[in-house]
Amino acid sequence: MTLIGAKTAVESVKRVIGYVGLSGNNETFELPVPMSAIDENGRTVLGVRVAPSAINVTVYIESDFLKKEVPVEANFNLPEGREVAKIIMTPETVKISGRISAVSPLESVKTIIIPIMANQNNFNGKLKISAPEGVTVNPTEVEVAADFVDKEKN
Repeated sequence: MTLIGAKTAVESVKRVIGYVGLSGNNETFELPVPMSAIDENGRTVLGVRVAPSAINVTVYIESDFLKKEVPVEANFNLPEGREVAKIIMTPETVKISGRISAVSPLESVKTIIIPIMANQNNFNGKLKISAPEGVTVNPTEVEVAADFVDKEKN
């Protein structure tokens, strides 16, 4: 983009933006988008011309798209004879999105696998969520606090 105008006006420009309206569109479309010079307060800078004055934009609208909220499961690799006694996960659910074929069958998502040692009694920390290919997760990690016990001690 090239900005044309008085030096002080051009220097007050913080970004160049264009707006695309999505309402009424349900499939991919292309349109010219007028560009505007904007100052640090989000106002149009008068006396500044943007070249080119518009850009062609293609907007891809995905109709095979699904969003839903699912619970998160901690994925601990426990040694033989150990089990989870208590677990607190924050948040307990996450939002997932992607193609219907990838998201629809998911009833939950798991964290990355965390190995637990034989004498380890607890785990506290952040765990990343392991999302299947083509699935976006938000947030991408959870806080986990877990206590482990020997199966015989229950």
